[in-house]
Amino acid sequence: MSSVQTSASVGGTGLRIAGISLRRRRVPYAQRSLLQRVGGVIGGVWDTAAWTMLAVLCVVAASRPVGGVAPTIEPLRAVLPVLLLPAYGVLVVSVLGRRWLQTVVAFVLCVSHLFAVAPARRHDAVPYWVAGAATVRVATVDVRMPAAAAADAIAAIAALGADVVVLTDVTPDWDGLLQSSASLAGYSQRLMLPRADHGGVAVLSRLAIDDRERLNGVATPVLRIRLPGGGVMRVLAVQTATPTSSSTARVWAAELRAIDHATVGSDVAMVAVGNFHGTRWQPSFGALLASGLRDAHEAVGQGLGRSWPMRRYRPVARLGHALADQRLFPTRVDNFAVSGSDHRGFVVTYAVQPERAPGPIATAQTAQTADAATSP
Repeated sequence: MSSVQTSASVGGTGLRIAGISLRRRRVPYAQRSLLQRVGGVIGGVWDTAAWTMLAVLCVVAASRPVGGVAPTIEPLRAVLPVLLLPAYGVLVVSVLGRRWLQTVVAFVLCVSHLFAVAPARRHDAVPYWVAGAATVRVATVDVRMPAAAAADAIAAIAALGADVVVLTDVTPDWDGLLQSSASLAGYSQRLMLPRADHGGVAVLSRLAIDDRERLNGVATPVLRIRLPGGGVMRVLAVQTATPTSSSTARVWAAELRAIDHATVGSDVAMVAVGNFHGTRWQPSFGALLASGLRDAHEAVGQGLGRSWPMRRYRPVARLGHALADQRLFPTRVDNFAVSGSDHRGFVVTYAVQPERAPGPIATAQTAQTADAATSP
C-alpha cells in the first residue's frame, strides 16, 4: 500500500518514491566500463559548469531586491531576461540526471525569471480620452557610427516624419553634418550639445521650442516644446553615463534620480527619451517606472523587445526608452534599424491628454461608471 520503498544498490542505498529513485546508482570506479568512466568525467564537468552558472545567476537575481548600484553586475542585471534562460536547460538536465539539489536551485531561478519578465509583458489599457486627442511623434536615433554611414542615417531621420527627434552619442562632426543637410531643413528648431567622447545629444524639432534648461546637477537638457493643438510638452533628451565602473555608475544613478525628480509636480506633459543605458531589471532604472512613468514599448506590448547591440551580435537588451507621464499615452511604437548604428531607433506616436479630461489615468469604463453613479 505504501508508495515509499527502500532498495539495495551497488555502493549504497537508493530511495524510491512512487517508483522513482531519488538517488543516483553509484558503481565503484573499478567496476565501471570505459563508457561509464567517460560518462563520469562528463558528469563531473557538467556539475562544475552548472553550479558555477547557477551561482552567478543566483547572485544577480538576488541583487535586484537588494537594490543599489553595483558596477560589477549592472551589465548582467540589464540583460536579466536573457541571462536566466540557461536555468531552464539546467533544470531539464538536472531532473534527467536526478541531481535534486541542482534541480531545486534551477527551478527557483526559472520561477524568478517568470516573475521578472511578467511586468514587461503587460499591455496598458487605452485611456478613454485618447480617441480624438491631438498627437505628437517623438523619435530617437543613436548616431555613434562610422562616418561613411552618416548620409544614410540622415536620410533615415528625415524619412521618419517625427515632430521631435532626439539624437544620442552626438560628436562635433555631427554638428556640421546636420547643419548642412537639406533633407533636415524642416527641423528649424534645434539644440546641439555634441561631445568628443560620444556622450553628446541633439534635439531636432519641427515644433517651436519655448525654453531650454538643464536638470539640476546633471547634463540632461530639458526643452519646453509648443504642441500643435496648443499646450506645452517638456522633452528631456537623455544620454546617460554607462554604469560599468564605480565613478560612471554613480553619475548614471544621479542622472536617473534627476530625471525622476523632474517628473514630480511637472505643470505640463513630460517625456524623457534617449539612451538610458538601463532596463527595468536594474533597480535604479526600475525606480523610474515605479514612480509612475510609462515606458512606451511596455505600454504597447513590446516590453521584451531588444535593441542593442546591432552590429555583430544578436540584441540582448533595450537601452533606449521613451518614458512619459500619465498625460501622454503611446498609441504606436515603430522600431527601425539605422545603417551603421549599434542601436535600433524608434518613433513613438503619443496622444496628448486634453486639459478638460477629468483625470490622467481614467479609462472609458471609469467614465461610464461615474456617469452611472450620477444618474437618477
